[in-house]
Amino acid sequence: MDYEINIEYKTFLEEIGDDFEIGRYLDESDYEDEYSHNDIDDAMGVLADKIRKYLHENHPNKFIVTTGWCIHVMTPERARQSRVSERTIELRLIK
Repeated sequence: MDYEINIEYKTFLEEIGDDFEIGRYLDESDYEDEYSHNDIDDAMGVLADKIRKYLHENHPNKFIVTTGWCIHVMTPERARQSRVSERTIELRLIK
């Protein structure tokens, strides 16, 4: 899934900017017909690490990253609008 990871990361880099509030990457439903859930989970881990590293280096304290059925990247304000708990925001904020 290296190709898919690179495409999703490129999409993330194209979307991130001053007006960025929320993004969804590597949605498992887009890939489950071609790859096992273990492969998708592994790919999510790799992509999430790349995104976290980028945010840590370029946008500290501005975004949270959560994973589940996809990778969500969002501002704390947008997370609050989506009813994400303050504890989760605190734990997932990339510093």
